[in-house]
Amino acid sequence: MTILTPDQARAGSMTIEEAGNATYWRALQLEGSLTALMCRQSSSFEEWQSMFNSMTETRPWMHLPSEEKPYGDLYSWLGAKFKIGDAPMTRKHLVAIVDAYHPGSGRQTVTNFEKKLDQPYVAVGQRGGNNNPAGRKGKNQSYPDNVDSQSDARRGTSADYLMTRLAHMGVDCQAEIGDGKRFATPTEAARHYGILKTRNRYEVSPSVNLDNAAQRIIEVLGQDKAAELVTRLTHHLAQ
Repeated sequence: MTILTPDQARAGSMTIEEAGNATYWRALQLEGSLTALMCRQSSSFEEWQSMFNSMTETRPWMHLPSEEKPYGDLYSWLGAKFKIGDAPMTRKHLVAIVDAYHPGSGRQTVTNFEKKLDQPYVAVGQRGGNNNPAGRKGKNQSYPDNVDSQSDARRGTSADYLMTRLAHMGVDCQAEIGDGKRFATPTEAARHYGILKTRNRYEVSPSVNLDNAAQRIIEVLGQDKAAELVTRLTHHLAQ
């Protein structure tokens, strides 16, 4: 597990809306998302197309490693930040990855992506748009790790979301998650690293074994709270 910089940690805690489009913060998010996408064995061609679209809009290499001294072009960024085996990632690798998900389309897909990059790029600050580098939450916005929120489909407990969050934390997803590895699923890894909270809960139904239910309630609540519950139950039953 690698150590995140403060900026990487901040970017990982932001929503997409908070990071804005074509910003340094969104660039950091996409760098983590691409790491997660490359680690996942269940990626799809559609997900890679979506990643290309996001990179066309933000162009991480124009913001990273810093706004003052960016990589400047796609393959300088890929080569510096991503490895295929022990080798820096190149255009040839990118074509081969796309071919793996949609055989025969890799070269054309990458070429189309590159043609889009030939269009003039306007970073945020030179145009209108959302730019909230402090990552402050607006009214009625929930935090990314509020997995109960249904207001944003890009959050939740899906494998995609969890793998992206894990990558932002510096977890080596490819080495740690999968059959025979430290964690069998992204959910297990997310619980271990604190992205998902393990909830101590007990569900009851009319057919429940009352002795088991009583013991479980004591385990969950503790003796003092369980005793208080008995008092309150007695009070409600007497009404």
